Amino acid sequence: FAKRGLGFSAQSGSNAVNDEVEAYNVPLTCDPNQKNIRTVKSGPTLLQNGNNITYNITVSNKYATAANPVILRDTLPAGTNFISANPAPTTVNGNKLEWTFNLNGNETKTFNLTVSINSPSASTNLFSDDHEDGTGGWTATTTGSGLGPWTLMTNASEANSGNKYWFTENIDLGGQESFLTQNTPVAIPAGASLIFIHKYATEAAYDGGVIEISTDNGLTWTYLPANKFTKGGYNGIIPTANTPQIGPANLAAFTGASPGYITSIALLDNYAGMSIRIRFRMVSDATGGSVFGWSLDDVLMLSNIVEIKNKATAFAIPGEPVYDTEGTNSQSITSGFVTQTVVLPLGLSNLKASVVNSNVLLSFSNENDANAVKYFIERKSSSENVFTDMGSVNAKQLIGKQDYTYTDTKVNTGNQYTYRVRVENSNGQILYTNLAFVRFNLKEFNVYTYPNPAKDNVTINIKNPTGNKVSYKLFDLLGKNIGTYYAGNAKDINVFMPLNGIAPGLYFIEVYSGENVVTTKLIITN
Repeated sequence: FAKRGLGFSAQSGSNAVNDEVEAYNVPLTCDPNQKNIRTVKSGPTLLQNGNNITYNITVSNKYATAANPVILRDTLPAGTNFISANPAPTTVNGNKLEWTFNLNGNETKTFNLTVSINSPSASTNLFSDDHEDGTGGWTATTTGSGLGPWTLMTNASEANSGNKYWFTENIDLGGQESFLTQNTPVAIPAGASLIFIHKYATEAAYDGGVIEISTDNGLTWTYLPANKFTKGGYNGIIPTANTPQIGPANLAAFTGASPGYITSIALLDNYAGMSIRIRFRMVSDATGGSVFGWSLDDVLMLSNIVEIKNKATAFAIPGEPVYDTEGTNSQSITSGFVTQTVVLPLGLSNLKASVVNSNVLLSFSNENDANAVKYFIERKSSSENVFTDMGSVNAKQLIGKQDYTYTDTKVNTGNQYTYRVRVENSNGQILYTNLAFVRFNLKEFNVYTYPNPAKDNVTINIKNPTGNKVSYKLFDLLGKNIGTYYAGNAKDINVFMPLNGIAPGLYFIEVYSGENVVTTKLIITN
């Protein structure tokens, strides 16, 4: 039985959840000399190129008898360089690290390993959220019974990284759907993928989760099919006969149980050139009781993925088989994605749209204009799903900051428009600006910031002719919401905003008044 995974430490799990745990050991009375070692290695999901990161490795003796000696071996992969470790390795041979130590019965030892990330290539970080900054980037909603909503949890022992993660409980009382929806659209270039770290334990074939995508700011949602996953895809089917909430057709889904946290990667190639939002949808049937649920930690959108895997192996009896996580000899693999934030030319992150003389005036600038070839103006209305080229502007191709404007004369009163600018560089690279929104109602809504760059504080002047309530949000370069604020409902508003505690860098201020939205950049200096 032990050879087939039904060993002494095997666990049958919960009925209908598929959370059984294999084990290959026999009782100690059968083999008093055997060893059972558990190895867990963890590290950050995002590996910023040029930075140092720390891996944590724990090696545990699962038996009451001592395991002497134990050898822990870690061969660093390409793209990393060894910096230090605590405790120090017994031997270091190039990128091969080895510790030799004794483990008393039921003892656990922890090893911290610091390496530098020096990959010759890196992913482009389009979006990333580890949820440590709170709920600002997501909205949780439910239908049906309303039980088990997505909730931001704080528990370092349950999170994949850091302390925070989202969780929705699997409750079967009347049938329900639970949604976790991304708030801000992300512009998707060619070669982009969605990556998320999650774990689940649900009633197999009855309860589970799927991924959905919207290209029209949440008006309609499309199921992300199984054939788009390149890693950690849907593991089962939820028939609509079992759970009507899944939809009119049977769908592949995350159902049953995962072996702890897993990494799922899905191609976004169908959405190149579009701006999308994603949501995680959990469904349950009407009966069957409560199981664990679905936990979601890191969520990323990257283009041109560069992944680094690092494996640690603990040997209690060299020469014996090596098992994942736990066994006579055990291994643990952690995976991270090398990124470098593409700092777009400042103008390409500073698109503004405003109504002037019955037209929409777009303005942007580029501090790296010498590399640009042409700027393409793209637009879509609230009733359209895709962007359309409205015109283009030839690049001046001059050194230094260059300013550009474009006037859209083909607009209709009452429509809401979304704009972006696509730049094509001389090296073939294609970049997009931020999105700019405007509701064409013949009344000008504008935002001005000064001083900009700013150091200690900034004043935001808001022209609000409609008198609607005004709020504004501050986002960093990666799209994380730093704060949301209320500005009043006067027609001419001056907001004094202290910048204490905000790190220097490039930020964006989005100001909302009714259906009007204006985005402007803010540079904070030392």
